[in-house]
Amino acid sequence: MDDDNFNSVSTKLLTLLNVSATRRDKKRRPNDDIKPPGKRITLGGKPKAVFSTTVVSSTFVARAIDGQIDSKPDADIDEALEDDLEVADVKDPFNDHFGAKQSSLSPSALNALDEGKWTTRQRKIGSLGAFQELLLLDNASEVQLSAKVSSAESAKLLASFKSRLDTLNDEMRSLCADFAKLAGTYEDVFVSDRDGRKQQAFREAISVHALNHNNDRLAHFDEAAGGDPPSDVQDQGFTRPKVLFLLPLRNSALSWIETLISNSPTSQTENHSHFLAEYSLPKGVSDRLAENPENYPRDHVDNFEGNIDDNFRLGLKLTRKTMKLFTEFYSSDMIVASPLSMKMLIEKDKSKSADFLSSIEILVVDQLDVMSMQNWEHLQFVLGHINKLPNETRDSDFSRIKPWYLDGHAAKLRQTLLFSPYETAEMRALYKSLTNVAGKLKTEQRFTGLLTQLPKGIQQTFMKFSCSSPLQEADARFEYFTKQVMPSLLKSAVRSVNTMIFVPSYFDYVRLRNHFKDTGAISYTTLSEDVSNSEIARARQQFFAGNKAFVIMTERFHFYRRYRIRGFKNITFYGLPDHGNYYDELLAMPFQDAEDTEGSDLFVQAIFCQYDFLRLERIVGTQDARKMIKSQEDVFTFV
Repeated sequence: MDDDNFNSVSTKLLTLLNVSATRRDKKRRPNDDIKPPGKRITLGGKPKAVFSTTVVSSTFVARAIDGQIDSKPDADIDEALEDDLEVADVKDPFNDHFGAKQSSLSPSALNALDEGKWTTRQRKIGSLGAFQELLLLDNASEVQLSAKVSSAESAKLLASFKSRLDTLNDEMRSLCADFAKLAGTYEDVFVSDRDGRKQQAFREAISVHALNHNNDRLAHFDEAAGGDPPSDVQDQGFTRPKVLFLLPLRNSALSWIETLISNSPTSQTENHSHFLAEYSLPKGVSDRLAENPENYPRDHVDNFEGNIDDNFRLGLKLTRKTMKLFTEFYSSDMIVASPLSMKMLIEKDKSKSADFLSSIEILVVDQLDVMSMQNWEHLQFVLGHINKLPNETRDSDFSRIKPWYLDGHAAKLRQTLLFSPYETAEMRALYKSLTNVAGKLKTEQRFTGLLTQLPKGIQQTFMKFSCSSPLQEADARFEYFTKQVMPSLLKSAVRSVNTMIFVPSYFDYVRLRNHFKDTGAISYTTLSEDVSNSEIARARQQFFAGNKAFVIMTERFHFYRRYRIRGFKNITFYGLPDHGNYYDELLAMPFQDAEDTEGSDLFVQAIFCQYDFLRLERIVGTQDARKMIKSQEDVFTFV
């Protein structure tokens, strides 16, 4: 850590301590949610503290799934626990990573992190497939996936989990067990091949991982026994919330919270009926996706079935018997929210409103693809406020706060779990920005491409333009399109009509639309996500009837509407779509209009540069994409 950052952290901590000292006589918020005392453990001859031993490691969960451990509630786990506690060097992922005396934040590890000294290796993790793993040079030892186990509460959690797994097929069970093991290492994970088939398995594993994490296993002073708490017990963060789920839509929040409830060992759920009313569709409202799912692509149904409001947030509080929904954030254990809602809340009072994010230890961001179709800046804004030193003490007992919180290192231990069906440059940048000293893994994929799935005979031309840097990419693309591509289209009698121009970026769309408007000589209409239903219907009719020669359509429009556009015989990709499947969906549309359409009747061209590799490889395949990027040629034709 450089001197400026160190001084900033120190000054802020001193301010918080001074404020805390002036409030010593203030009555503390009662902590009614701490579980009853469990077994007593002697801490090196110091006064006794009580540990809540209600945690089962994710590896234990996976072993139980495989039938290696008896998971019945009446299993004699207490004896095993008592034996484990007598062992001085018990290895446990939670304590090793989040304990007060964890060793991963060594000076050499922090220096390696500051200097970006990561070592890369390839890993094959069971049914999850191949990953690229990055480890700090200081911590680049083999990751241990085994751990000791714990108490009867663990058996309840495990029993509920196993009953849920019984509803899944063998493939889903394997995915669930393998991801439970991976999550238990507390490394960051970016899964970029998540689809509807895998989604539920990941939810099950992460829900148990999050519930397990929130069971306090560090020391809690037994006030009933009297006396003073041990001076060396450090088991807290600045604020209570430890797990944050960032989700794009209410339907996703409904699925996640229902999975948490189903896996929770608690016997009651407060405000459940209110939650269902708020996060399901209102009574009497029909859902065309639920009624006729066969008429829509599977991914569209997965994303938009149910309540698709993107402004929501709620807290979840766990007690021994109850999961409470809609709790105030500072008394919650978990927070489920959309990036939009969180940004709006934080912006109400920038000096105070983000303090509840100061002690987040697990961050789950699901459906990054949907967030990229909303507003990526909302997500970046929220992430920029996580694990910052709080502006107020919030009745924190600084003597019990873990040292690495006080040192400003919470972000270096936070586990981040990211999920998307594909990878974009923005997602890759987000992954690279993660600073977890435990390491990070990213799905490694090789694509075969989509070209073999297309109707035969379609000639597809890919044209490469030069670009010196990502910052110049938008300008270089616009110049190439307006000076090279568009003039050739207008000169052709066939391609100057019935032509669709597909634009992935909304900003590029606005620029191109304004260019067409300023030119004044081009007959065109537009289809974008920001127009009304009546305008969409009029634009589609004008283009189909031939009253407009060109239609400019954005990727967001296709993402949200998934309409079949009729009347085009030529399609030009101003940029390749992030959703690779949109490429073959669009190319299949002309063949749905007329049965006698042949591949040679459709003209397809796309422009790209070296910064479009991730999009390109999903369409032409990884091997061909690399050749096209490296080649000295600028035009590539596939038939």
